[in-house]
Amino acid sequence: MKDIRKHIVNTVLAGIVATLPVMGLIFMVAYLESELRPLAGMIPEPLRFPGIGIVLVIIFLYLVGLAASSIAGRWVMRYSDSVLHRIPGIGTLYKTIKQILGYGEDEGAIFRRVVLVRGNGMRKELGLVTEEVQDLHGEKKLTVFVPGSPNPGNGRLFFMDPDGCEATDFTVDSVLKTLLSLGKTSLITRKR
Repeated sequence: MKDIRKHIVNTVLAGIVATLPVMGLIFMVAYLESELRPLAGMIPEPLRFPGIGIVLVIIFLYLVGLAASSIAGRWVMRYSDSVLHRIPGIGTLYKTIKQILGYGEDEGAIFRRVVLVRGNGMRKELGLVTEEVQDLHGEKKLTVFVPGSPNPGNGRLFFMDPDGCEATDFTVDSVLKTLLSLGKTSLITRKR
């Protein structure tokens, strides 16, 4: 009975983790659409059409992305990031969400770095190193999560020799974005 309960709990938790990014996006778009709906009333009647709220959300997200990627926007993001980290309670939650989304690659991050691992045949797959451990013989092993695409929450976990992993300069967040976009975005390397 314990095994069945454990299986059910683990499977439900895996389902939550797998659907969380998609559901978060759906709720965010729905919320933004409801907040931006009053702006649609300011658009002249002949220019209105069904779904204009979604178009406004896309324009809003584009403008936020544009602002965040500018020099001033990056400064504002760094400043607000440091402020959010210092707020008791909220800072821990904010840091956890950033780690789950793949931002941050320090010792406390969920994914420390990106590697390439051999798949079946000659292909290589992207892997995210989550931990470095020692086996029973004292040999160093890497815990490598090989995410699925387009849902990085689905994947496989391997314990590998470091020799079986090829180091990369890819950032964790760019790998996750590439997986979510089915390879339509560029992998970004760390600045040297």
